[in-house]
Amino acid sequence: MKKQFLFTATLVVATYVSMASDYQCNFSQPLDNFRVLVIESSGELSIIPNQGTAIEATSNAACHGTVKGWQFPASRPVFEFIHYVSGDTLHLVTPQGYSPAVLGFSNYTEQISSTLSVPENMTVIVKKANVVSVNGIFENLSVVAARQVSLSVISKEMVQSLTCIAQDQLVIDQQSTRGRYELHGTGKAVYQLQADKIVLTLQKP
Repeated sequence: MKKQFLFTATLVVATYVSMASDYQCNFSQPLDNFRVLVIESSGELSIIPNQGTAIEATSNAACHGTVKGWQFPASRPVFEFIHYVSGDTLHLVTPQGYSPAVLGFSNYTEQISSTLSVPENMTVIVKKANVVSVNGIFENLSVVAARQVSLSVISKEMVQSLTCIAQDQLVIDQQSTRGRYELHGTGKAVYQLQADKIVLTLQKP
């Protein structure tokens, strides 16, 4: 007579409802001996110049929806800026979005927006970003990789050189084209922009 064994495994999953709540954090750093700022951002990023001696930043996460079931990680990682120093360069990473793995139902989303106020004479390098908006004049600013870059009101009197390389779309004063655009002037600002889409607003003479 053959013996038969029946093994039963039971998986118990804790079920709960997680409600959305918003987050905010701030960052402040005196210039000290820093001459270069390197930025990485995954949300919407606005960069504005200041005439002070410190970098000021704020970030907000607008959260929507709920999670019903099991999620991993179980709680959101700390919402904060990450920074480290290399020589005369300050590296700054804006808070990252939270997208948990879910067993159950989820319509949870986050929209992260960050604003950086940076001394205008500091070299600014956006190493990687999603959507970047530059409002004001910096002596030296470059965007290495982004989905979209917007540069507001610029003129020959403001820039020494402006180089734009758009992979998909280049919009100048609401006129759409693509490829490369250069502007040379009598100002001091040097801009090098590379992105999938670049939007420029030129100041009329």
